[in-house]
Amino acid sequence: MLFWRAKSAKQTAGVAPDVTSATSEEPIATFTPADEPEGEDKPPVPMAKLFDISPAKKAEPGDGVDNVVALAPARLSERLAEAGVKRRAADTADTGDAEEEEVADRVVAMTPPVARDPGVDEVITPGDAIAAPGQSRALSALRDSLSDPRSGSHVLVLGSAGTGRRPAAISLAAEIAKLHTPPRDWIYAATGRTGDQLQAYSVPAGTAQRFVRDVQDALSKSSAMLARLIASDTHQMSVAVLEEEHRQRSSAPIDHLKRRAEAQNIALVKTSEGFALAPMHDGRVVKADVFRALPESLQRDVESKVTVLESELQALLGAVPGNDVATDDRHLALCHQTAERAVKPNLAVARKLFNGDTKVAEAFDAIEAGWTRRATDIVRRLGDGAGEGYGEGLPITLPGLQAIGGHSGDGAPVVVARSVGAADLLGEIGRDATGTIAVRPGHLARANGGFLIVDAWRLAADPQAWAALSAALETEMLQPLSAPGIAVSAEAVPLAFKLVLIAESSSFAKLKAIDPRIAQYFGAVVNFESDAAAVDISEDAFAVWAAALSDAAGFRKLSAVTASELYDDARARAGDLSRVSLDIATLVQTLRAADALAAAAARDHIASADIKSAIARRGDIKACEMQP
Repeated sequence: MLFWRAKSAKQTAGVAPDVTSATSEEPIATFTPADEPEGEDKPPVPMAKLFDISPAKKAEPGDGVDNVVALAPARLSERLAEAGVKRRAADTADTGDAEEEEVADRVVAMTPPVARDPGVDEVITPGDAIAAPGQSRALSALRDSLSDPRSGSHVLVLGSAGTGRRPAAISLAAEIAKLHTPPRDWIYAATGRTGDQLQAYSVPAGTAQRFVRDVQDALSKSSAMLARLIASDTHQMSVAVLEEEHRQRSSAPIDHLKRRAEAQNIALVKTSEGFALAPMHDGRVVKADVFRALPESLQRDVESKVTVLESELQALLGAVPGNDVATDDRHLALCHQTAERAVKPNLAVARKLFNGDTKVAEAFDAIEAGWTRRATDIVRRLGDGAGEGYGEGLPITLPGLQAIGGHSGDGAPVVVARSVGAADLLGEIGRDATGTIAVRPGHLARANGGFLIVDAWRLAADPQAWAALSAALETEMLQPLSAPGIAVSAEAVPLAFKLVLIAESSSFAKLKAIDPRIAQYFGAVVNFESDAAAVDISEDAFAVWAAALSDAAGFRKLSAVTASELYDDARARAGDLSRVSLDIATLVQTLRAADALAAAAARDHIASADIKSAIARRGDIKACEMQP
């Protein structure tokens, strides 16, 4: 790249000065870099060095290139621009001799003006994204409705899509929920005898997950301890003593009767069908034909003895079931005692963490009784020898033991339901990966004691969902559904929450067609406007709100000069210049497109040109969508 030098630079002693030499004593021009603090003495920077004037060729008289100096092309335009801007900003009257001033003037003449947005140093300070201008009445009504402590005072929020109804409801509900006392949590466990019913137990707020975890750890340790106890010598000896005592009680009377019968030449024989009495001679049973050959008097004598012995035998055999039952009861008591020895010490540790809460104490008692009953049954089935059989059925767990609610944060929960099937709302009883009965909590369980925010169009698309939700609203009770193939039900738990239904007029009309009584569930109705009068919303107020939306979405700051473009666009979207559109969705869409354009231009803010281009592109897209 080349530029012309001043003639005075050549009028020397016949030889042109070496202005390109890095060792020249006289710099062409000097200046202080803009980023250096004022008031400090800094060494001057040679103009030749600043512009990388090439030292590759020294000018000679008459070589035909006296009037040009070669410059290195690297970053030349940036440096020329910087030099020109600096010269204009400093407005220095005395920067060197006339030759240097002329060179600088030529540099400025060759440099294009630097493009700068008028508001580059001024950005709009964001306000509150929720406090939309023109919606103050709706926001105030919504706040009052959500703050109503009465149970069942549900809120219907009406308005067009994109007016910020849902974000406002979520934000205000979260704000108000922090002031509420967290509700108690609920857990389920199959503590009954049959195992086909899950019982519900109340625990302190925020402790359900910890309660379940501590109980499961305690029961796991109890299972390991039970395996050691039933394999111990003490337990085996206790079982052996029971069996010996049972044998003594059952067989000793029979043996005594047998000896008495033999003394009378009557044999007591045990057969596959029971016991039989028969005449005996010389220690051997007499055959039937031999017995009939005996004299009748002797036959009658033997028959009378057999009759007496048979009556005694019947009495003894009648007492055997009672002995068996007594022995079984003693064995059951031994198994129960062994199970209690395994579980009580481990659950006692978990009990100490919840000392003083009577509801939790009831839950621990039920869990301990349920686990002991299951453990006792397993010990009775294990058999009477130590070894492999003693690992069968272990570890012992309680089906369905899990938390179905519980808010980990401060205050009451706020749940936004985006899937609203009946099972999504109420929860579902099924099986986990191990095949154990488990409960999947629904939106209502997680929102119990707080707020549930639902879109009406989702409910209108699934009538069964509204049927499930309306039943819960009417009964104020929550009972999970059972999945297909699961013959287990769950106890209903009390339900107290505030429903916030976000609806358009069309979606609410569909719900009303499904349930004509739907209006009776809502004690408050809040309307969000789609536009507002321009006289009620200033350009500055609208710009501050737009800056807040941009900041909340993570976009760049808005330049101050974008206020008029955004305000005029909102008036145009309202279809009436006397009104301003409050469509947040379209506004955020415009800001997103403008932010992308600012990023492509390497700007740290959204400029006026970005907003204009984003609006134009939005119009192009809309025009394409309208084409057939």
